[in-house]
Amino acid sequence: MSWRGKRKDDDVRASDDESEAHAPAKKLAKPADSSDEADDIVVCTISKNRRVSVRNWNGKIWIDIREFYVKDGKTLPGKKGISLSVDQVTYIYLSFFMTFTSLCSLLLSAYVSYT
Repeated sequence: MSWRGKRKDDDVRASDDESEAHAPAKKLAKPADSSDEADDIVVCTISKNRRVSVRNWNGKIWIDIREFYVKDGKTLPGKKGISLSVDQVTYIYLSFFMTFTSLCSLLLSAYVSYT
């Protein structure tokens, strides 16, 4: 026997009942009112094609910084962007705050020593 399977004379045909049991499942289309944009909250628009938004995806909250493009009159999200979890955004915020605080104290000490 070859790798291609059984020869025609060895082939046993399945009955109609068995072939119906193995039919692939039909895929259902999404309803039009359950679009992905319904869960988005646009926090701010950085530029014409860039937005910061908060979205609920798979039961988690994500902060999305992304470029958008227009196709057929619809504004769609592009590939360029990043989605961050709330923990990641909190970590970035705290790191930025600590860096900014250190910078302010350095500038203040430099100003005080200058005067």
